[in-house]
Amino acid sequence: MMKACLAVCMLLVCLGQLHAEPKILCYYESWFAYPSHGAGAMQVKQFDNTLCTHRIYGYNGVSSSAEVLISDPWLETSTTYHQLYDWGHDKGSDLSLMGIGGFNFALNLTYAAQNPTIFTTSLVNHLKTYALDGAVIEWSSNHWKYEYMADYVTLLKHLKEAFAPNKWVLGTVLAADQPGYDIKSVAEQVDLIIIQSFDYHGSWNTEVGHSSAIEDQKISVNRWVENGATKEKTIVTVPAYGHTWTLTDTTKTDPGSPAKGAGTKGPFTDSPGKLGVNELMLRLKDDPTGWTRKEDGALGAAYYYKGDQWVSIEDTKTAEAKGAWVKSAGLGGIAVQAINNDDFNGLASTTKFPLTQAIKKGYA
Repeated sequence: MMKACLAVCMLLVCLGQLHAEPKILCYYESWFAYPSHGAGAMQVKQFDNTLCTHRIYGYNGVSSSAEVLISDPWLETSTTYHQLYDWGHDKGSDLSLMGIGGFNFALNLTYAAQNPTIFTTSLVNHLKTYALDGAVIEWSSNHWKYEYMADYVTLLKHLKEAFAPNKWVLGTVLAADQPGYDIKSVAEQVDLIIIQSFDYHGSWNTEVGHSSAIEDQKISVNRWVENGATKEKTIVTVPAYGHTWTLTDTTKTDPGSPAKGAGTKGPFTDSPGKLGVNELMLRLKDDPTGWTRKEDGALGAAYYYKGDQWVSIEDTKTAEAKGAWVKSAGLGGIAVQAINNDDFNGLASTTKFPLTQAIKKGYA
């Protein structure tokens, strides 16, 4: 009987019907440690280690001498900075990774690509010093040029070889659409391919639209998989924030309706046109009957409006649906960007981290 069961399991593996449980990667934006974010200020110790398989601290940069650059002097000299790196010394089953680059520091990655040996040595020393489990290299598309491609692949080869003895994790972040990108060569070097499947629409558009509809995400994922990304390595990004608009005409609220600019800012992100899930939940809690929620079933998205305010954002229902899709498609998992925009301290919900909890529920 035992042999028969083993034979069936082997057959299922060969047929690709058994998949590892999808991962949940949780980004943490270092600047949210600042007290200026008020009740939205999140410290590393507030993570729930039962939710995230990987935690990514974003972001550090690269110096002109091709060494890892601690990007925030205040954090470097404060107790908060040391909390960030306590991940490696006091964590649960999750892995702690360093994010390098990102929107503000991606351009500095040219120093690393031009000097791969120096950068690799510096990063390895950094990971050892703070007992971290790997790194994610994020060369954002606004700073990317195709002529960097060959050097980037060489850099990843150096990192892959250096990471192997410690079994460290190496990840890369890709734009949803990046023509000419040598995805196959990159995929061969890394463990994680994180696709920036968000910001499809935002307040820079003059019409309201979905910022991260499932159907748009599927198109992005399929594009990369068809060009060499293996499903098991492919990570879909689910934003823990949404985009907002101020409607031109309050009687026109369907997607595609005209807008005259960004929506009002929230207290934590403090940015017109952008709203964290926790900030929306607070608005809904304060005015439970004033807001209207609508679903766009054909595209797999939800939106909210009240008066002249229109919000495209994830909620627990859409997040759960995305978790179910990722698992059924055999993808590697979901990255939450960023966990500090979830309701991490339960200000407006009955449970902490409701969005991330919903993703995990979708995996079940």
